Amino acid sequence: MTKKAVTLYGTNEPAPEEIALAAGPLTALFVGGALRNIRLQDVEVLRGIYFLIRDRNWSTVVPEIRDLKVDQSKDAFKISFTAHGTTPSDGQDLDWFGAIEGSASKGISFTARATPQTDFVTCRTGFIVLHPLEKAVGCPLTIEHSDGSSEATSFPDHIDPLQSFFEIRAMTHEPVPGIKATCRMEGGVWETEDHRNWLDASFKTYFRPLMLPWPYKVPAGEKIEQRISLTFTPSIAKLAPVAASETVSITLSDRSGGVMPAIGLAVDAGDIETVATSAAHIAKAQIQSLSIRLRSDAKDIPGKLRRSAQFAQAIGARTQLEIVLDKANDPAIGLDLVAIAAKASGFTPDSVMVSPEIDLESYPPSVDRPAGPALEHIYDAARRAFPGVTLGGGMYSYFTELNRRRVPCHLLDFVQHATASIVHAADDRSVMETLESLPHVFRSARAFIGATPYRVGPANIGMAFNPYGKSTTPNPDNRRITMVTSDPRQTALFAAAWATGYLARAASAGIDQVTMMSPAGPFGILDRPAFAVIQGFAALSGAAGVTTVSSDPQRVLAASADKAGRRITWIANLTPRPCKLAVNGLRPTALAVLDETSGGKLTERPLPKTNALELGAYAVARMEA
Repeated sequence: MTKKAVTLYGTNEPAPEEIALAAGPLTALFVGGALRNIRLQDVEVLRGIYFLIRDRNWSTVVPEIRDLKVDQSKDAFKISFTAHGTTPSDGQDLDWFGAIEGSASKGISFTARATPQTDFVTCRTGFIVLHPLEKAVGCPLTIEHSDGSSEATSFPDHIDPLQSFFEIRAMTHEPVPGIKATCRMEGGVWETEDHRNWLDASFKTYFRPLMLPWPYKVPAGEKIEQRISLTFTPSIAKLAPVAASETVSITLSDRSGGVMPAIGLAVDAGDIETVATSAAHIAKAQIQSLSIRLRSDAKDIPGKLRRSAQFAQAIGARTQLEIVLDKANDPAIGLDLVAIAAKASGFTPDSVMVSPEIDLESYPPSVDRPAGPALEHIYDAARRAFPGVTLGGGMYSYFTELNRRRVPCHLLDFVQHATASIVHAADDRSVMETLESLPHVFRSARAFIGATPYRVGPANIGMAFNPYGKSTTPNPDNRRITMVTSDPRQTALFAAAWATGYLARAASAGIDQVTMMSPAGPFGILDRPAFAVIQGFAALSGAAGVTTVSSDPQRVLAASADKAGRRITWIANLTPRPCKLAVNGLRPTALAVLDETSGGKLTERPLPKTNALELGAYAVARMEA
């Protein structure tokens, strides 16, 4: 691979080849053994069909595709291949065979067969089907159950904290007016969960219900065979193909009535020595907040807090102290110890967030939550330990856990949860697709948070810790794999585009504060392209937001704000291909671009003569008017 790959992705690992498929009005991509973005006349019908292997820690296997054969004609396609996968956590091997057929008259079928040569331990091995959000959220759905009965229902509007549908044999919805699409599953029992909980932009229908024990063992020699089919009523054979528009329009209108969020960085108190040397450079970002995570049973709490206070002062940021309350002690004791240490070290936090250690783990519907102190008791103890300080609660993990354990918001001054973009899938396309879920997460959270201020963070591509297993997955080879802390894209141009899209989504949703990334380390912005984005959005904190609409938010996202007589617009190309833009409602007086040629810096460029602009792969632009 080339230097360009490292600039874009932070790794030399080649991205899987995308093979475009077409059968009359049906199109799809074959990527890494999966069918992706199945469309009818450019309307997405299914986000994907995967034969999936997840190990005992729920980490997803990235298969190696062998013996690939692709037969493409005008109105049909056929694919066959074998795949080899090794589980990241324990090195188990499994081979499987896949066969796909697609035609305008019959739709699509995908068959998979596997026979483990030794006992195979897994949390999930089988097909999953992903329905997209557009044309699905809140829309009618008919389910055929395993017993043959039929149920008329709808896809959830707000994010469902538990499984949405059970005992599924087939699902029928109407992606195009007058045309119904039926997805049928054979070879097991399926159920559906709202994938938006984990930022995946889909509803996931998966094999093996969660109420069954996991991890489970597939005995050596036991045959696995499943089939997924997609058919249409009436026939789509005579429909003409429709091509997507090459140009994406960005349209600015009036002020939105909202303000741009405060921007923060996060650091673990145990790492404060490491990041301290970066203070002079990080100060240039002019962020508003520094979140410091600390366990109540940590060693040398006064020293850690003293050094944290010094770092926060050096970078000019407010402090948010995030306390993990250990299981061994009464929360009141732990909070008092931290408060005493803070006072002794001269550390006066601007806000405090508290959460018990047991909430660092996730408790799916089949797992009982351990007994622990009531949140009301914890919050009361925090008020007494830190009188007059802004108090927050929620989850240090993800929206999933907050959605399943909704905290008493009326006792808090703010509610917060973190996000990660590689819980279920780690390919480039899936990571960027998580931005599509953010409005749904923010809207669903606001539905039960109410008027309580809403903060998000830390927001990273990778995972600081794994609520779903014993640990995050090691990544010594710098690969794109799920549930890792060190995701290579955090260091690259990819992260700058992703961060721009993320902050654009947060701004339009009225989020009060976004803590994104860290000064240094695996999530660090130091000497990385994302620095310019964090710095740019921090400069807009508190500014009046401007309504900014993308005609294709899966390809391009943008945010605008008015501050000090200037209108600033940030635009990100979320794809690996150059993108043509038409920017409407803005007469720019200055343009700067962050792309693969700019050396990781935002660099001034000549103004376009028209409203047309072209951005390279994962490029970010800042326009001023």
